Amino acid sequence: MRVKIRTIAIAGSILLLMAIGLVVSLPGWLLKMEKYDALLTWFPKSPEAPEALFWSADKAMRGAQTNKVDRIYIFPNSSSYSRSETAAQLGLAIDRWERLLAEYPDYRDAEQARRRLAEAYFAQNNWPQAERVYEQLASSENQWVGKEAQGYLEAIRSRQPRPGEEPSITGRVIVGGKGVEDVFVILRKKTENNTWYSNPFGYYPVAITDSDGTYRFYDVESGHYEVGVGIGADAVSGFYRTGQEEPVAEISEHSTAGYDIVFLPKVETISPVNRELIDGDAIRFEWEPYPAASYYQLGITSIDRDKQGKVAGSSTVLLNEKWTETTAEYDLDTLRNYRRGIPVSYSQDEMWLSTQGVLGAIFPGGEFTWYVDAFDAVGRKISSSSGYYLLNDNQVPYFTIDDREQLEGDRYVMEHRYEEAVQAYEKQLDHPYALRALARLWFTGFRYGEEGDKAKALTYLERLENPTVNDYELMLHAYEAAGNEEASRRIQQLLDAKQP
Repeated sequence: MRVKIRTIAIAGSILLLMAIGLVVSLPGWLLKMEKYDALLTWFPKSPEAPEALFWSADKAMRGAQTNKVDRIYIFPNSSSYSRSETAAQLGLAIDRWERLLAEYPDYRDAEQARRRLAEAYFAQNNWPQAERVYEQLASSENQWVGKEAQGYLEAIRSRQPRPGEEPSITGRVIVGGKGVEDVFVILRKKTENNTWYSNPFGYYPVAITDSDGTYRFYDVESGHYEVGVGIGADAVSGFYRTGQEEPVAEISEHSTAGYDIVFLPKVETISPVNRELIDGDAIRFEWEPYPAASYYQLGITSIDRDKQGKVAGSSTVLLNEKWTETTAEYDLDTLRNYRRGIPVSYSQDEMWLSTQGVLGAIFPGGEFTWYVDAFDAVGRKISSSSGYYLLNDNQVPYFTIDDREQLEGDRYVMEHRYEEAVQAYEKQLDHPYALRALARLWFTGFRYGEEGDKAKALTYLERLENPTVNDYELMLHAYEAAGNEEASRRIQQLLDAKQP
């Protein structure tokens, strides 16, 4: 009997120790498995609780990001996008950040938590709370954190005028005749070569418009600035930033500059739209007439995809012809041989060439959008159909070109597989578009870290039986690079003779 009692006691002790061990280890396991809510509910005072608060808030912030465009940053000649956050997820993140900082003020990463909290309040346009947290961050020992926080503080406080002070520059953001509140206005020095940081705070002066759409900048260094806006996507849907204001604002030390940013209704396109397939030899563009427009000009944008088929970028060819009516017709061969550059970009260890730059303004199998700009009698751009949206937005005037004439090399270029494209084109040297593509690939270079071979590009250009103006221009650049003055003069004379 004594043995049984002893055995039971030992077994009970073992079970108790196991239960204690389980209770002790369970919070760590829940943290590792990202079961933050369970950990905070069952073990709110455990050593893992602050980590659960931090990472659950971080997860909520990441989960708050949606695919919806929230804010569009628009400068006179460029635009970019930022994503929106869901209100519920932002609210959860704020609750967790606030709890973490209140209950664990000495938490190892308290400053990062405070930055994320300020970011969440800012995303809500909750200016008083954002200002409170950024004030705390402005005194950070980390120089960058302090600078960033000061940038946010200046923007938030710019919503109210400074008593007794004159701003360096002020104006209104007007969409459809009405001022728009809570718009970010950004000053970017013209000497900065159009650099752009997707989060402008801490890099550029930023102001926020008040309820009347008015913005103010104080104590800005004298100089010439591009004035951009970060505005809600819904606010500018169907509108276009007019070109009537000067593209650059001049700020001087002893006077206040005035600069309104105006968005007018955009030009409406009629055809082609809705992913129309162009399977003939010509393409006809049509749009609605725009008030006070004297003439129109078009642009065609090629959509580039990566090797997985996802949209990776775009490039645009501007068409020089001026149209006084609301239709324009081009044959496809003209557009394929239209004058264009070859934009190059780099991603890690890869080199990306503009597909449009290699193959033409349009090309078989390509995907394109188009836009039309409206100009007044003195040549100012007064509106455009381009609007502001993503490439997959159903508002985009989108069309495709039939792929019947597509060369194997064309397909490889579209997939950014340039070595294979060159090999494929070499098998079709009797085809003028194979020669043109080879010339452009070698002229620019298609291998990461290597420059182009102008002499090799010439060997293909010289085989063309009927060179176009675009071909002659490429020849001219190649001969100039080779130092062949006689050939350069000859090509220039041919180009001069072809000028209208």
